[in-house]
Amino acid sequence: MPKISYTATDANGLVHTRSTKTRSYTHMVVVKRSYEGDLAAAGASHWTKSDASNFDYYLRIAEGRSPHYPSVRWCAKYADRYTPAEIADEDARLTISDAAKVVEAKAQIDGHTVDSYVAAQKAKRIARIERLKAEGHYERWYDAGWCGRLDLALKLAGSQKNVAATAILEAKEA
Repeated sequence: MPKISYTATDANGLVHTRSTKTRSYTHMVVVKRSYEGDLAAAGASHWTKSDASNFDYYLRIAEGRSPHYPSVRWCAKYADRYTPAEIADEDARLTISDAAKVVEAKAQIDGHTVDSYVAAQKAKRIARIERLKAEGHYERWYDAGWCGRLDLALKLAGSQKNVAATAILEAKEA
């Protein structure tokens, strides 16, 4: 069976395409991401908990208290004075990656308390969202899925979260 190509054109004039050998499509669902929703999500409580947990993880490794990497205890003592390669050369039980984990952990928490680390991570997420906005990310339509029936397209469109707009496009054979 030859491949069939389908196209659907969004409100911005962008033509979305899809090829298949086995399915037929009648509709395509497209969405615009929500700038306000992404900003709100950047400061959500689950991020704060995750960031605090990550800070604790990096702190344990930097101090040589990681239960997952017992060899970092030795690395943590010397990470300020030696490169990861020099530490690994000194003790055959250590790998460069063990020493690099300590160096990376120290760099992640350098000068931070848990609160300042959490705030810095939130600021990074917000900066990324602002960069995406400047690049026009929130003005574009994105593919949410192709459907073979209108009822499936309506169901898919209704299930979209954190979007500013949803549209159902008619799919046509190319």
